[in-house]
Amino acid sequence: MSLAERHGQRSLVRLYRELGTAVNRDVRAHSTLSGADFEILDALTETSDGRLPFQDLARAVGWGQSRLPRQISRMPQRGLVAREECAEAAEFQQRRYVTLPRDRPRPISRCAAFPG
Repeated sequence: MSLAERHGQRSLVRLYRELGTAVNRDVRAHSTLSGADFEILDALTETSDGRLPFQDLARAVGWGQSRLPRQISRMPQRGLVAREECAEAAEFQQRRYVTLPRDRPRPISRCAAFPG
């Protein structure tokens, strides 16, 4: 990789980090959600039934398998998500799902319309 390519790559990494910080700041300013909460809720609201298996949710938000369970563990107490264990008949194994609460308004709607 040339010096110019390395410089460009570092600039993109810095821009990505700064953009993430700005989005997190905007979400926090207009709601009680963190940027991480928002990412998870956004991915869940994109599904037809408001639920995803842990593995699919991790892929949707671009996180590793260790970060997602830590984040999800804090969200049910706040009423943001629920966890379900579902037996998949075709696979004969337990799959863990993260779901939007069915009996509450969708929490992402609180900050979905915040000004950019």
